[in-house]
Amino acid sequence: MCRVFRVSNSSFYYWLKNPQGKRLIDDNHLMIEISKIYAESKGCYGSPRITAELCSRGIIISRPRVARLMRRLGIKSDSVLFWAHHPPLEERDRRSLDPSVKWENRSPPIRDVMYKVLF
Repeated sequence: MCRVFRVSNSSFYYWLKNPQGKRLIDDNHLMIEISKIYAESKGCYGSPRITAELCSRGIIISRPRVARLMRRLGIKSDSVLFWAHHPPLEERDRRSLDPSVKWENRSPPIRDVMYKVLF
């Protein structure tokens, strides 16, 4: 049978003793750790933060592998980003647009603001 599938005898007997591969066993342990970290963060951590947390716990792993395992678990970050943009020029204070007014007397410029809403 080994000749038909072009597999060495030693590989076949190794497979009989260990039907799950080392990577699959490691992936199962990592998925448990990823689930714990995800639950601790209340669903806010994505793959970069989970990778950093695993590295701080002494588990060296790449971000793409964490992302792949998160997809397999069906979890992803629940954080939502909202952007508040500055109003159009027509709606701003007209006094600040007057070139004869010094900068100190103008209203401060309105910048883009980013904030995070956690659920």
